[in-house]
Amino acid sequence: MPRRDLTWKNGLLPLRRLLRLGTLLALTVAGPQAHGQTSFQGLGFLSGGLFSTAIGMNADGTVVAGQSNSSSNPFQGVRWVNSTPTGLGWLPTYTIDSAATGINSNGTVLVGWSQNISADAEAFEWVNGTMTPLGFLSGQFLSSWAFGVSADGSVVVGKSATSANLNNSQRFEAVRWGSTA
Repeated sequence: MPRRDLTWKNGLLPLRRLLRLGTLLALTVAGPQAHGQTSFQGLGFLSGGLFSTAIGMNADGTVVAGQSNSSSNPFQGVRWVNSTPTGLGWLPTYTIDSAATGINSNGTVLVGWSQNISADAEAFEWVNGTMTPLGFLSGQFLSSWAFGVSADGSVVVGKSATSANLNNSQRFEAVRWGSTA
């Protein structure tokens, strides 16, 4: 019986190529590749929490920004230092949900958003335990979200809801808070 090669021509790869590809993928996924790290660790939750998400980190990876819930509170922005989470809280009148979505290079300035029961949100900047609202563009919808911060913490970027579009839904505009160029 003649040998039949499986080729790209009939839509299949030769078995030998599949085995090589599988080995390559296994080494890529399973191998300790990331900057010499050989393990990873959970960062934990706020007290009694069941969910947490890491969203950003400072330049050397020692301070992490994200979000966690706790046993008695909704989600809130979190700052982890040495795997110890500290809740950032919420802006006044925006106490349903918050998240830290950006962090500067030394981990002292975090930015994010805080949300109210109507799903309106306002961007914030957190420095030394104090959360400060950043405001929003004028328009029909008053909401904003911060997603990034410069290395020195002086400039914050994100988006703000403005007016309704033709479908009567929100329009969003990129924004920058802080130093002007």
